Amino acid sequence: MSPTEIDIPSGTVARIDGYTFLNKNARIISFQPHMHIRGKRQCLELIYPTSGAAAKTEVVSCANFNYNWHLNYSYADDAAPIVPKGTILHTITWHDNSTANKNNPDPKNWVGDGQRTIDEMGFAWIGWYDLSDDEYKQELEARKPKKATTTQQGQQQ
Repeated sequence: MSPTEIDIPSGTVARIDGYTFLNKNARIISFQPHMHIRGKRQCLELIYPTSGAAAKTEVVSCANFNYNWHLNYSYADDAAPIVPKGTILHTITWHDNSTANKNNPDPKNWVGDGQRTIDEMGFAWIGWYDLSDDEYKQELEARKPKKATTTQQGQQQ
């Protein structure tokens, strides 16, 4: 997931947004931000395929970024987001091209996108696999809270 153009004026913190449309139900299993030395933070937000009063978005991961540590965040099985087809994955990326960023080699210069370390990138590797409609329903059902039962002695099970 990557924006098409990065434009970071000198001395600023810039926000860049990227979007990917899921045309199938899915289970998201991991999130790995990728930026270069001015990378500051990245969040993954889900925009669900609803509108009006039922419209819903959910931030499922936010990570501070350090170019020296490229971390992959894997979801536990019972916490991995299960999303319906039509969901939009939205990455929100911040770059710090100011003097406050101690890793910034030259905060006086404009920075654009590119392959070199002194250029910037702003995308995420997001791991997911598709679910059929039946698998999606089964996953949602398995996540429903279990109804507590009581023994004859009044103990919860």
